[in-house]
Amino acid sequence: MYLDPSGEFPILFLASLVIGGVIGGISSMIGKESDETILGAFAGGFVNGLVVTGAITLGIALGGIPGLALSAFIGAAGGAGGSVLTDIISNKDIDKEGMWLSAGYSVVISLSLTGGLMQTGLYAAGSFSARFALAATPDIIAIAAGVLVGQPIPVTQNMNSYDPIIKILRIDYFGG
Repeated sequence: MYLDPSGEFPILFLASLVIGGVIGGISSMIGKESDETILGAFAGGFVNGLVVTGAITLGIALGGIPGLALSAFIGAAGGAGGSVLTDIISNKDIDKEGMWLSAGYSVVISLSLTGGLMQTGLYAAGSFSARFALAATPDIIAIAAGVLVGQPIPVTQNMNSYDPIIKILRIDYFGG
């Protein structure tokens, strides 16, 4: 009652998630790989942007190390899920290496934005619900998450053409 006197909080939170998803989808479409369809790139970016926006929001609301851990875990799920969805809609085989890279990239984004925003003091309200209400409104979190998750990961595009250091970083390098 005191946190949301107008009763519009759920609508604002959903709007924040959708904004993060739409921006992630558009950003993914712009940077899509040649073997991806526009719909596949948009859908994968949308899911990733939506999930990472929610991860950051929940991480800020929880706060501290538990908030960072939750944000990282949910962010990884968004990255992996978005990558798999892009492959499925684009009628491609699921690129496991790309999925793990996308998950890792989303973890970095989730942790960076969650940790950075926690340090600003903007979300320093006393209770979980008060911090959640502040973080869940459509604002910079959704925009930043959406833009960042939609950027292409250059390492996934023809890894064999990159220098030896990049080859060492490949997930399957030591496997064969």
